[in-house]
Amino acid sequence: RCRDHKTCVHFRDVCDGKPDCPLDDDELFCSLRFCPPKCQCLGYSLICTTIDTFPILSILHKKHLKYLHIMETNFKQSFYHLVSAKDLVILDLSKIHIGAVCQKISMIGNTSSNHFPSLHYFSLDGNLIKSVTPNCFYGLESLNALGMGNNVINNIYAFAYVGLKYLRFLNLTHNKIRYLRKKSFAGLESIDLIDISNNRIWALDIHAFDHIKVKYLITEDYKLCCISQSLMCTAYK
Repeated sequence: RCRDHKTCVHFRDVCDGKPDCPLDDDELFCSLRFCPPKCQCLGYSLICTTIDTFPILSILHKKHLKYLHIMETNFKQSFYHLVSAKDLVILDLSKIHIGAVCQKISMIGNTSSNHFPSLHYFSLDGNLIKSVTPNCFYGLESLNALGMGNNVINNIYAFAYVGLKYLRFLNLTHNKIRYLRKKSFAGLESIDLIDISNNRIWALDIHAFDHIKVKYLITEDYKLCCISQSLMCTAYK
């Protein structure tokens, strides 16, 4: 999609030497002399998969980088350098074995209240995340969607999602969550949907969803549907 938010061009027409967007932005960020091996550099996008190491740090600081997809790599050692890509809209870090994600996010820096002011989608699916600690995502307040499915999360601490006041979709499917503690989801002021299906939740604090107005909760555990009369809950076996 072009910067005018109205025009879309085919990916084959990006960086083909002929402007197709009204503001010519499909031909920006096309003059890279070097694109990392086994990566695709198309317009504002950088996509890298199934490699162990790659020298992408030198291009993370490029202006206008909007989409960064890194999958099945050893990028976790360079997590700190993501702070250079301040224009990101979509950040997909699937299957890179992050593990202690909250510690990694804190490495991005604590000097700014919003490290990625344009970031709307953040995928952490398929990592080895075990817990979500308080204030884990502080500084990512522009997020609309957060994917944390297919991890090994067994503990969500109180105030884990504080700061995500614009988040509308949270995916926690296929984890190992057993207990939802008090104020696990505090701070999600705009949340529309939480998907916690395919977990084995055996204990629930009645205040787990306090101070939020989640519209839809997807689960296979019917007892979770009794926590609020205003909640639209989808429960299935």
